[in-house]
Amino acid sequence: MIAQFIDSIHTISRTDWDSIYKIDYPFLRYDFLAALEDSQSVGEKTGWRIAHITVYDQQNLIAFMPGYCKTHSYGEYVFDWSWADAYRRYNQQYYPKWINAIPFTPCTGPRLLIADNHDVPSITKTITEFLNRICEENNWSGWHCLFPDTGLHNALNDLSIPERLGCQFHWFNNQYQSFDDFLSSLNSRKRKSIKKERLAVLDQGFVFRHKTASDLTAEDANNFYRLYRNTYYKRSGNAGYLTQEFFKQLFSSMPDQLLLVEAIKADNNQLIAASLFVKDSQTIYGRYWGCTAEF
Repeated sequence: MIAQFIDSIHTISRTDWDSIYKIDYPFLRYDFLAALEDSQSVGEKTGWRIAHITVYDQQNLIAFMPGYCKTHSYGEYVFDWSWADAYRRYNQQYYPKWINAIPFTPCTGPRLLIADNHDVPSITKTITEFLNRICEENNWSGWHCLFPDTGLHNALNDLSIPERLGCQFHWFNNQYQSFDDFLSSLNSRKRKSIKKERLAVLDQGFVFRHKTASDLTAEDANNFYRLYRNTYYKRSGNAGYLTQEFFKQLFSSMPDQLLLVEAIKADNNQLIAASLFVKDSQTIYGRYWGCTAEF
């Protein structure tokens, strides 16, 4: 088995990709990674130099791990700035570092694709040995795996890779038949609070429009980007991590795994805010949102 870096997802043919992509996790879909790259949301200029890992057995692709060589820690949603500061105080360089991650996506899930008849432990061992050697040869501070699934997590633990723990809040549908069914599982105080919040939204005259798959258009992508950009400008003074072209390509290439929820003012049909969700057969991921400058 030979592990190596590639600098573009397009280095891999669709045929080879289909031989290892046997899941519906959207953030490891070829189209998602291609949209990030083609839109220049990731790349040398943004501090996310593409350095995916492929593993071949002779001429056959048997594994893929998304990866990026980073010159900063933005967009990872794990906060290792204190590590970088510690390196600086001891006159050491923390960057560059290599990360196995989905850019701008703190969603636990697969971080390694493996072909049938190959196992996670042996592939993981090959990749970690490759990364250790590369980090030493290039004087990188180290490599990181962010938000892996259980299989890769356990394989890394078995190799005694140091673990960093974080905390997230997830909502699980415990076979609720309706929203009221979910509310009935809460205590009276929380139930009343949620109902009050929802009534406050309705009293402002909002209606909500859901769009998915064939309902989504290029105009929807442009409208959403405008809201997304406005929100980033209000919050931090920049246009956000993702470009307009990213959303246009995403709406075009994988609408079957998107859900757009728009908040509309009923009195004038004005689009006020929107959330863009990404989904698979088991989970819906709330990833991107935005609102007009007036809100």
